[in-house]
Amino acid sequence: MENHEHQANVIFRNRALSLLFNKTFPGKKATVILLVFLVTLHFILGYTSLTKKSVTIDEFAHLPAGYSYLTTGSFILYPHNPPLIKMLAAIPLLFSKTSFHVEPDWSAEDHWWAAYIFEQENRAHYIHLFRLSRCVILFMSCLCVVVLYLLGNKLFGRKAGLAAAFLYALSPNILAHARLVTPDVGSVLFSVLAFYLALLYLEKPSWPRLLLAGTGLGLAVTAKFSALTLYPILLVIFLIHPPAGDRKMLPRLARQSGRWLLVCFISVLVINGCYLAEGTGTPLGEYHFASAFLSPLNHGALSRLPVPLPFYFLKGFDLQKVDAEWGYPAYLLGKFSPSGWWYYYLFAMLVKIPLPFFALILGVILTSTLCRPAPGRPYLYALVPVLIIIPAFSFLTHIDIGIRYILLAMPFLFVLAGSFFADAGCGRIRCAIGIILLVLYAGSQTVHPDYIPYFNFLAGGPGKGIHLLGDSNIDWGQDLPGLKRYLEENNIESIHFTYFGRVDPGIYGIPYRPLLDKKLPPGYTAISANFIQGRPYDIRVGPRAVPVPFYQYRYLMHSKPEAIIGHSIYIFKR
Repeated sequence: MENHEHQANVIFRNRALSLLFNKTFPGKKATVILLVFLVTLHFILGYTSLTKKSVTIDEFAHLPAGYSYLTTGSFILYPHNPPLIKMLAAIPLLFSKTSFHVEPDWSAEDHWWAAYIFEQENRAHYIHLFRLSRCVILFMSCLCVVVLYLLGNKLFGRKAGLAAAFLYALSPNILAHARLVTPDVGSVLFSVLAFYLALLYLEKPSWPRLLLAGTGLGLAVTAKFSALTLYPILLVIFLIHPPAGDRKMLPRLARQSGRWLLVCFISVLVINGCYLAEGTGTPLGEYHFASAFLSPLNHGALSRLPVPLPFYFLKGFDLQKVDAEWGYPAYLLGKFSPSGWWYYYLFAMLVKIPLPFFALILGVILTSTLCRPAPGRPYLYALVPVLIIIPAFSFLTHIDIGIRYILLAMPFLFVLAGSFFADAGCGRIRCAIGIILLVLYAGSQTVHPDYIPYFNFLAGGPGKGIHLLGDSNIDWGQDLPGLKRYLEENNIESIHFTYFGRVDPGIYGIPYRPLLDKKLPPGYTAISANFIQGRPYDIRVGPRAVPVPFYQYRYLMHSKPEAIIGHSIYIFKR
């Protein structure tokens, strides 16, 4: 009798918890409504911020390069990143009043000069062209909200998918780059899509699904070279996939490896298609590689080997590898290093990701131990990309200049964090805690529209960011409109300006005089945050680039500014 009563109580309790959880996370129709709401909110946040921010350093060259690909069919200009995202972003320019005459003698290294020509030829509507192109990137980011929901739903269920989509849609680091004409967010979209399509193929292998998986992988790699990490990621995923038929280890591994090779083969065809097969079959010896990684191939037995990849794909990878080997002046906690730090990206995540995210991750670890855990393999699927991407950029490159370099790992981290909602077994307390953490996570939107210099509460907020990280973590030349408003509100007719950026501030109506001297002149002076940190870079004086040496304005770090624009431009008055 007691056993029957106990069973009845357990059934009643489980049904009550199920009803409570289902009310908190509604059914399929409400899921669609919530997903549409998240996509709409993501677009609104991105669009209202992109209109308030100026053309950043890399955008300055990416858009002209993408337009040149579409109009000439050649990929020589700025091949340091693959062309897909640049071309997609440039499509609106084909239907706008755009002028850009590509010189036949331009080389792969002429992208800054070409971008200057593009700026001069389209000066009257330059800002408008970039707004159109930025909307293309923002649209891709909105699609990624949906794809991330699909991935989270597949691995951990509908509620976890919604949570992952929520974390992506309101991520300040995602929104920082979702409104810029750079390959970062576009690469995230196609990489997550490729991963999802590969899982679909593994779930039920078929020729159509194989074609989709290979196409997704090829598109991801033609978005950004960092997506090359998908090849080892997918290999691991294929090998750990549960057996279906073959129980013996070696036959199963051989079969899965063969499937992975087929996906890779299709991706190579897609890469060639994206580049219009320009230069495919060029012998290795004709590339004249400059990087230490590839230069041994310039001579020897392999130098006559034809490469089944487009010329500017491999050449662009070589140029990118040169940058990775030489590195940039990396800034961390007030110090510069030419080679960076192995823990740079771990630190960047710690200070630039909203704190409630880490609480969710901790909750996943605890609840998967204390409560009934979900099947272990979905966690492996989401964890493998993180364990490959972050170490790859921590140990195999010296480019420690922005959290955007590991942006590709974040969607998978969001899926892992969303798995906190994968199982209702711990009851309503867990559910309530999760919802509170999501609400607190949404509090990061108080930084809108200044997403690039976002730092979390632990780091002291955006105002303390100048002491922690530099470059695209805080100042990418994005606050010219804010400076223009400040000048107008304070009736300032002219200002001295040492600007960390490529675009001419005059396009935004800023009456300025470039400042080259270390000493501040009388009147108002604006200095970009990166220069105050002491970073060396070039400033623009007409068509010329004039170098600013190391630590030229570091002494201003301890001076009280008259005002700070968007946490990236400091105003001083003498």
